[in-house]
Amino acid sequence: KNVVGTMETLNQEDHLRNPILLQELLNKLPTSQKLRWLEYISRKTVQQPKLIEFSAWLDHRASIVSQIEMPKLSDTVTNVTRDKQKHNRRDVTLTTNNSRTTNPKCACCGNEFHHLSNCSKFKSLSVDDRWHLVTSQRICFSCLIPNHTLRTCKSIKICGKNQCTKPHHILLHKDNDNNHNRSNQGYQHEVNYHRLTSNNVLLKIIPITINTNGNYVHTHALLDDASTVTLIDQDLADELHMDGPQRTLTIQWTNNQVRQQDDSRIVSFSIIGQQKNKKYQLRRVWTMKEMSLPTQSINSSEMMERFTYLGNGVLSMTNAKPKVLIGQDNWPLLVNKRIISGPWNGPALSKTLLGWVLHGNVSQTANTFSNKHTTSHICHMSSEDKDDLDVLHDLVKQQWQIDSSGVYKLEKAMSKEDMVAQSIMDRTMTRSGGRIETGLLWKDENVVLPESKKNAMRRLICTERKMDKNEEYGRRYCQKFDELVQKKYIRKLNNSEVCGDQFKVWYLPHFGIINPNKPDKLRIVFDASAKSNSVSLNDFLLTGPDKYNSLFNILINFRICRYAFTADIKEMFLQVRVKKDDCSAQRVLFREMDRTREPDVYEIEVVFFGSTCGPCLAQEAKNKNAQEFKLTHPDAVPDIIEKHYMDDYLGGADTIEAAHKLIADVIYIHSKAGFQICNWIANDIKIIDHIDSQLVADGMKTLRNENDKNIERVLGIFWNPIDDTFEFKTKFHKIEKDLLENIRRPTKREILKIVMSVFDPLGFITNILIQGKMLIQDVWRSQLGWDDEITDNLADKWNIWIEELKKMYNFKIPRQYFTFDRSSSHLQLHIFCDASERCYASVAYLRIQYGNEVQVSFVNAKARVSPLKPMSIPRLELQGALMGARLGNYLMKNLNLNISSTTYWTDSKTVLHWIRSEAGRFKVFVAQRLGEIQELTCVTDWKYVRSSDNVADEATKYVINSSVSADSRWICGPKFLLLNSQEWPREIEHDLKIDSDNLEMKRLEYTCINFSAQDLIPDIPNPERFSKWTRLLRATAYIIRVRNILRAKVFIRNEITVEELYEAEIILYRKVQMESFLEEYKMLQQGQIIKKTSRLFSLSCTFREEDKLMRLDGRLNNSSSLNFDTKHPIILDPKHRITKLIIQHYHENAYHFGQEIVLNKLRCKFWILRMRQAVKNVFHNCQQCSNRRANPMIPIMGQLPSCRIFSLV
Repeated sequence: KNVVGTMETLNQEDHLRNPILLQELLNKLPTSQKLRWLEYISRKTVQQPKLIEFSAWLDHRASIVSQIEMPKLSDTVTNVTRDKQKHNRRDVTLTTNNSRTTNPKCACCGNEFHHLSNCSKFKSLSVDDRWHLVTSQRICFSCLIPNHTLRTCKSIKICGKNQCTKPHHILLHKDNDNNHNRSNQGYQHEVNYHRLTSNNVLLKIIPITINTNGNYVHTHALLDDASTVTLIDQDLADELHMDGPQRTLTIQWTNNQVRQQDDSRIVSFSIIGQQKNKKYQLRRVWTMKEMSLPTQSINSSEMMERFTYLGNGVLSMTNAKPKVLIGQDNWPLLVNKRIISGPWNGPALSKTLLGWVLHGNVSQTANTFSNKHTTSHICHMSSEDKDDLDVLHDLVKQQWQIDSSGVYKLEKAMSKEDMVAQSIMDRTMTRSGGRIETGLLWKDENVVLPESKKNAMRRLICTERKMDKNEEYGRRYCQKFDELVQKKYIRKLNNSEVCGDQFKVWYLPHFGIINPNKPDKLRIVFDASAKSNSVSLNDFLLTGPDKYNSLFNILINFRICRYAFTADIKEMFLQVRVKKDDCSAQRVLFREMDRTREPDVYEIEVVFFGSTCGPCLAQEAKNKNAQEFKLTHPDAVPDIIEKHYMDDYLGGADTIEAAHKLIADVIYIHSKAGFQICNWIANDIKIIDHIDSQLVADGMKTLRNENDKNIERVLGIFWNPIDDTFEFKTKFHKIEKDLLENIRRPTKREILKIVMSVFDPLGFITNILIQGKMLIQDVWRSQLGWDDEITDNLADKWNIWIEELKKMYNFKIPRQYFTFDRSSSHLQLHIFCDASERCYASVAYLRIQYGNEVQVSFVNAKARVSPLKPMSIPRLELQGALMGARLGNYLMKNLNLNISSTTYWTDSKTVLHWIRSEAGRFKVFVAQRLGEIQELTCVTDWKYVRSSDNVADEATKYVINSSVSADSRWICGPKFLLLNSQEWPREIEHDLKIDSDNLEMKRLEYTCINFSAQDLIPDIPNPERFSKWTRLLRATAYIIRVRNILRAKVFIRNEITVEELYEAEIILYRKVQMESFLEEYKMLQQGQIIKKTSRLFSLSCTFREEDKLMRLDGRLNNSSSLNFDTKHPIILDPKHRITKLIIQHYHENAYHFGQEIVLNKLRCKFWILRMRQAVKNVFHNCQQCSNRRANPMIPIMGQLPSCRIFSLV
């Protein structure tokens, strides 16, 4: 910088542009800084940088470095001698010895090299001795790998033990007395609470009007950007008669202060801001007792006088006490749309959706509000309930999965994470002591878990408060926890085990839940999703591959056998043991009802429900145990692997004896892994009598009493084992009474929630449910808000649909498809497809014929609403046919029945015409779907049926009085299926007449080619338009194929054959000869002698009749090792375009090297006149070869500047 200043002072501007001086300065920089200088210049787009720019860049770099670390100044400047510099320099020499290889050794024990964290001797040392070892051996403090230091380590990790933030390994951590005072950040919402004692700060308090149940109340709200939940004063909620479910609300402040309210309610209401015409809905607002939010007063005239920039937007308020706290869960109300601000110590006026609000600093002399206020920020809210949107999302997702079973391929390829998880299970899962033992599915097997004990302790305090308030709850909680210990699912640790050095230590919070359907049963949940230091235990674990069987597949096969039975595995997850090394990651704290002592530490020694890898490990353990009995129990093993959904088992047998044996085998195999399968239910009392009474479900005693009210839930479906029927129980206890009684109209959110909550995996009432989905689509088209009530027209449709749904309460359908002996029966599958403007559907039936008797049974039905974008009826009919094809293909593959044939019925003539035609003839939309239909089905399986006989029509038409009963056509199928096949509907020619406008044919382009039988050379492409020999050859072969097709009138769909390529090759050679040597060609063909003026006179030419080509006749005829082309090469003209393409082809095959190689290859088949010169021309014209041969040009030196040639003498 000084040099530049000196040159500018002396007016030596030319020296500032001296490139040699700039280069000398650059040479003094390290390589990394040179690269940064080049990057800086490239962004500036400067052709010739000056010394001024280099000085500015260097000064900028120095300022950046000085911000990272200020230079250390000393009173005395010490000159570092050259000897000291030489002493401090490290010289590293790498030598190799081919005769001997030295294996690295462990720096601690001296044995074969292993990581220090795995060295038992290193672990046995004290922490001080460990530090001494790593320091003396120059081992990195962070990763414990030798040959580098912490400064150069590329994998620095924070210790994390007891929230230590230092970059050393956990084995080098030193505990001190101050660790327990460190702050914890382990809650799910990382915000804080603070209390300010001030008189010069305004909060965001704004007047609002609450509207609920027709009541209006004026109050104030505090807009709190640091709160994660919205609160309302409970007294105000009681005054407005706000009702909602009671839940436990837990709030944490700073210094670990926790407040818990067990009777908090979740309510919803609307608020109105300063703009009276706009209303905003607040959902999931928690009631809170004694909110004690600060009061605030504002004198608007005084404010506008003191701060003139505020204008007229300030509202006056006197002792305004907020009754509502609006948090980030309603963030649109907090966002500032506009801000009017002044100086830093002055207030700001912000415009929100609720209106203008004044906040910020004001003068202390302006006595405008109270001198104390408290700002509350919610840190953690404990609740097991999901948000309404989450519930809706789960319902829609579940409905989509159910509807997609059988018509969409939901299987996913195994990801890399799933492969890693599977390898861990294969490596760690073993049998130990009559149980299956496994390791947890860690994402990183060398993971070091952060501190989590403090978070678990805080959550334990919350649980204990609830136990102290409810003695019965506390007694049941302690009893359940003691039960887990007695069953050896949990083990209490001693002090030495707690204090041992372990890397994978995690403390799990736990809480109790009671199922409303089972109020006498309390279950302790271990929360593996609880976050500590912004991470949870589940964040470190893999989910693992999906091991669950298809629920749809299990249910459709449950209806096959004569005798059916179900059971479930008791405490399935808890029967799988966890490897001892991983148990430390499953620690819990508990001290029963004694609050005066420190809690005991326990370890969960089994897989528990709540860990992300738990379901995968439990299913894998079940399947692996069953695989070991494949040879001894061949019938039971497939049932265990394929007919279990989670812990539920659905089996069946055709005889009582087979059922006895199968049940006994299943119980025996499960017992070998510690699984107890119990709660057995069957449709015959003889089956139950052969099962241990302790394993039989309590409700099975009603079978003996013939109580017809004994109904069991089987994977969500109600099954009556006495009648052996499926029943549809429409329970409306979750729907508000005023909705059912049509007192008020539902909102868009409520309609979606009710429709999507109906569980019908087998499609028994698809024709009813699709009406509800069409209603959802109508509501969506109306563009209503989620919480807006529907219109009159939609309300009428809603009332009709809900009444139809109520009629399904006593609906029954036989569980078993048929009562005939299926080994002697003839089984057929019939799929009916239909579509309308609103939806498309398909329904499947089984037709069973035993002698002269015929039965038809409902199997499954699927339906979809039409897209919002209008689509033609033929296209929708095609969508229905595609869905039917997928459904039929799925049932044929997964239904364990010997089905002889499948028939697909549709009333669309256009779809039948499409299916029976070539898919490539139609537009893309039609062609793609036709391709899949033709791949999944046989064209001859598709038949026409009149709309009046098409059962799927009942699902696609909006019928006011849709009836679903055991004897309805929807369940029993069309009547004609009970007749002989000769009496089924037959296609009549005039019935299949279709409108040509609906065919959606692809526009075809035709090219006419004239062929003559006597022509030796047909019309072939112009060689000048081709740059490659192979392209010209294949194009000619396709033209020859077209000629053969037109002559033989046979369509060929295969790829180009070798014979066609050879024929094209001969035609191209013949074209060269006839265009270059036409006179010679005719003379040789007629057996005459070539004229002396011909270019071919000096050659011994001959004409071969087989391929009609001129060839060179040599002296190699007696050779048996040479082929015919080598002995009689083809004569070509070097100037012809085809010849040049051939030479170029050989040149490229030689990878652009070696003219002699190309010459030798060509001479094996061709005799090209002046061949060497022709090959040289191709080499010379090849762009790639020209680029390779090119030499870089040396730029011409520029003129010297005047200052360089100016005489200073």
